Amino acid sequence: MKEEKIVQDLLAKDFHPKNVYFVACGGSLLAQYPAFYLIQREGKGIDAQMITSNEFVHATPKALDENSIAVFCSLSGTPETMVATEVAKNAGAITIAYCHDPNANMSKIADYHVPFNTIFNPETKYMESNAAPILKLAFEILSAFDGYEYLNDANAAFDMLQDVVNEAVRYIEPRAQEFARSHKDDKIIVPLAGGPALGVGYGFSICSLMEMQWVHAPLINTGEFFHGPFEIVDRTTPFVLFMSDGRNRSNDERAKKFLDEYADRVTVLDAKELYINQFPASVCEFFNHFVFDAAQRRLLSALGDIRKHDPMTRRYMWHVEY
Repeated sequence: MKEEKIVQDLLAKDFHPKNVYFVACGGSLLAQYPAFYLIQREGKGIDAQMITSNEFVHATPKALDENSIAVFCSLSGTPETMVATEVAKNAGAITIAYCHDPNANMSKIADYHVPFNTIFNPETKYMESNAAPILKLAFEILSAFDGYEYLNDANAAFDMLQDVVNEAVRYIEPRAQEFARSHKDDKIIVPLAGGPALGVGYGFSICSLMEMQWVHAPLINTGEFFHGPFEIVDRTTPFVLFMSDGRNRSNDERAKKFLDEYADRVTVLDAKELYINQFPASVCEFFNHFVFDAAQRRLLSALGDIRKHDPMTRRYMWHVEY
């Protein structure tokens, strides 16, 4: 069931949410960040939390009840996320499962199941994957239940999303090749991100670099950079700065100014250079994730090629008991 239909169904049931929980693991969790960020920043009468599945299971929020919406995401039905879906269901919450596999337990447990395709398939468009539809759900929830006024602008942004992403990919491709050449031997790469880009920065850290390239990649929030982490800056450590467009940009620009003076190896991914301003200004901030995600995937691909390290290679995942 598509997002607008889900919300229409909830309206017909006279349901009024007080909070929305976004629950998943790894890449599926960070895919929910744009939706979480939207509701947390724009919701006036609706709160949002984003929680990893096992934490949701073992330290379940007391506020989870029949007035809650819980959104779950997993490509194949991750066991921890399946249990989390059961926890929310038993608490009386409305449960929505985004899962590629319709036969996965979480797909069957949830009140609503929405299938999606993996973005790792080059043929998959962003509106066919998970992050964009979940963001669409968040816009629909805010519009229906919280008086949000820019749903039409958001829908216009979704209509142009793939075209904008394609332009971002064409722009970043030569830079991705240069990034790979200059970072092929690095054992550590430090990402910096904040605000609307924090989710994609987290994904670049734990998924693209740590999981898929075995490169140490401690993520630093640009808003926290000057409260400790900037002491690691030197002339040899490589940094990747996700410079967002929106209300948090000043934090990113402050970090860039410092890095420009004290670091020599800085890659800046600037949302403005990745064509984000083609989106309507009223909702542009909430689409940072997608231009950055497309760009960082090209960095990952180029880095994997030059290092001859297939991003699907694992030492432990799928091979040992854990």
